Amino acid sequence: GNQSEEQQTEVESDSPWHADKLDLQSSMWPTFSDKLLDDIISDIKHQVNNMDTPRIKSNLTQREHRGLVWCKRMVKKREIYISRVDKGGAMIILNTKDVETIIESNLNDTKKYVPIE
Repeated sequence: GNQSEEQQTEVESDSPWHADKLDLQSSMWPTFSDKLLDDIISDIKHQVNNMDTPRIKSNLTQREHRGLVWCKRMVKKREIYISRVDKGGAMIILNTKDVETIIESNLNDTKKYVPIE
């Protein structure tokens, strides 16, 4: 019934499931000594690795796709800024220089912001 902490620790460390005794492998494929199982697993691995994944057809027209690619390229080059303007999902695309001008104008407005000294 009532084992001391020392006895419980002894029992736990003698368990085959104790963390110090687990032999964990980093491979996601289990290993087996049975030849038949090894052959089956090898075949399944081969089939999985050589599966053709179906291409997902885009619902964008070619023109929309070109526009999307252009937007991504311009955002990456930091030439445009795309933002949501309200909760309804409307978006706005602005030239980055215009965004910087708007931000500076707002920050310089002492009615909105007070400089910290």
